[in-house]
Amino acid sequence: MSKLSIEFGPGLNKSDSLPTRVEQEFLPVLSAKETRHRPAIIFNNVETTYAELDAISAHGASAIAAIPGNPIVAVGVHPSDRLVALLVSIVRAGSAYLPVVPQGPIERLE
Repeated sequence: MSKLSIEFGPGLNKSDSLPTRVEQEFLPVLSAKETRHRPAIIFNNVETTYAELDAISAHGASAIAAIPGNPIVAVGVHPSDRLVALLVSIVRAGSAYLPVVPQGPIERLE
């Protein structure tokens, strides 16, 4: 069984509104010198630092922002470090996401 742990940086806690807190608090933490090399995500005993998450999510946000019309991104990814990076990318791009179950009825995916 996979284990996902998200390390919230200074000023963040799990009860806050995610999109607002990502924009106001988390993105500055990604680029802060004192947190760049700290673990942001620990998944299956593999650490992703804030610097790595910053680079991955910036690349993803750039790709999402290039799609015309500010899309709602369907997300059907199992909990993982990639899911966290994808969600941060979506918020950085100014888009929204819609969680979907890939095994669900095809009508729900359309």
